[in-house]
Amino acid sequence: GISKGENAEGTNIWSNYIQMHNDGGHLSVYSDGQFRFQNLNNIIFESEGWAPGYGYFSVTTTEPHIFTNNSGQFTFKRKGSDYKIHFVNGATDHDLIMGNAMIRSSFVQGYNNGLQIKDMMGQGWKDIELRTLRAQENISAAGQMWAKAFNPTSARNMKENIKDISFSALEKIMNLTIKQYNFKDDMYDLYQMRMNKSEEQTEPYTTRDIETYFGMIADDTEDIFTDKEKRAINLYNTVSIFIAAFQQQYHEFIQLTEQVRKNTEELNVVKEENIQLKEQVNILTINVSTLTDLVQKLINEKPEQQL
Repeated sequence: GISKGENAEGTNIWSNYIQMHNDGGHLSVYSDGQFRFQNLNNIIFESEGWAPGYGYFSVTTTEPHIFTNNSGQFTFKRKGSDYKIHFVNGATDHDLIMGNAMIRSSFVQGYNNGLQIKDMMGQGWKDIELRTLRAQENISAAGQMWAKAFNPTSARNMKENIKDISFSALEKIMNLTIKQYNFKDDMYDLYQMRMNKSEEQTEPYTTRDIETYFGMIADDTEDIFTDKEKRAINLYNTVSIFIAAFQQQYHEFIQLTEQVRKNTEELNVVKEENIQLKEQVNILTINVSTLTDLVQKLINEKPEQQL
């Protein structure tokens, strides 16, 4: 059957109609104008496909889809399970909750500088695993970082004002001061360990039970080794200056080695000359002894010639 609309004069028109098909039991609804449902309770659409591949819900429009409700929450649930995906448009946060993780974009001052990956309740932080992370600016970590290799970009076409350093790298290195220290968050963990110490734990917790680090204090270190804010040590600069200092010391070592070689050669020449001189002295001594013996012999043979 067909139910058509009427105009103001009561004439049937085709601008709105409901068509009930006998073939397949389909139902078609058409309207030239807005198509609006209004009620005072729930709106429920149910589709039970009579065979696999039937039961889809499809919405096609020429303009964006707009969904509005008072709480700003939209839930997609897997039929027959408790697994859900939530979109929450909250007063201060926008959340996408999937499984046991949440992606949050916040309006709260101090938390509004990017996406947050948190647990499903928005309390603790969660991990993220991916193949390649490409950052257009900086990467910051409050904890430790592991990598197979750290490769600072260093191509010539990325640099300007390339020139030799104008200071003694060895002197810069020798002026560094290495300290032993603990991080404050590790000290907080130590305090928690002390507060929650079990009765079976008889020995007190000390700094031996947390990580101890060795390094420079950025506040007290020369600018060439630190970032601009004096909050971190620039490892690439530091390693480069260490290399320059080693090269400087190596060149000085080579010069000293060459000087020692020359001194050794000169000493060997002097030793050779001393040996030759000793040989000459020995020869002269022998000659003098021979001459003395000869003179004595002559004297003994002709005593009348003695004065």
